[in-house]
Amino acid sequence: YPKNNYIFYSKGHEIRYVNKTNYDDHGLILLEDQTDKVTYMGYSVYNYYYYLVVCTEKGKLIFYDVRDMAKEPAIVSQFDLGGRGVACKELDNINLNTVQDQY
Repeated sequence: YPKNNYIFYSKGHEIRYVNKTNYDDHGLILLEDQTDKVTYMGYSVYNYYYYLVVCTEKGKLIFYDVRDMAKEPAIVSQFDLGGRGVACKELDNINLNTVQDQY
């Protein structure tokens, strides 16, 4: 799984990773809004750490599928938090495809 092989970090609106096997540095994701910035990243434990959870300065909560590092990860779900996201805590193992944005 990705959590065993990669270190993720952000640089403004870009999410990058370092491959821990050979320590190569790679660009991975650019936020759609290039004026936005990543404020939080973590893994969702739902579905075996397949999802990278990202919060942004402009209030987006985005779940990316990071199983295949050879291509840009797909957005699984995206929500508008109504304000800057600085932390995230998973409380239940719900299917993201069944959740609706409440804002």
